[in-house]
Amino acid sequence: MKSVRPYFSVIVFLLVMLTAGSARSQHQYTLTILGLDEKKGTLLIGWYDSAENFRKADRAVISRKVDVNGQQSANIIFENINPGTYAIAVFFDRNGDGKLDTNVLGIPKEKYGFSNNVYPAMRAARFSEAAFEVTGDGSQVIRLK
Repeated sequence: MKSVRPYFSVIVFLLVMLTAGSARSQHQYTLTILGLDEKKGTLLIGWYDSAENFRKADRAVISRKVDVNGQQSANIIFENINPGTYAIAVFFDRNGDGKLDTNVLGIPKEKYGFSNNVYPAMRAARFSEAAFEVTGDGSQVIRLK
């Protein structure tokens, strides 16, 4: 009867390699937010993976709240990002109500931004305009408007 030990070693090796490969498929992404104007407030950041969910806070695949206290900019590191297509929406909640405040015409009164720094004149950015690919570690700079 042949020993099972050599097969066991091969199986363990393959499992280790598969596990190591999947860990490497997640990436680190640094988001730099500019234009905070040395104010206090909270950045609300959402990462979206589809047009249907874009800008719907409860449907973000990754979300983060970052307190800001008198800075001009903020660097936020996101770990374990899976490869794929994403679009980021962010706004600077100065009054702490968790909502992007707008005037009677629907124009934002608080600063906001999108990945790729897309700012159409008469509407919010679309997913397709703000979308970018995560294929490795990377960064994105968003200038609040």
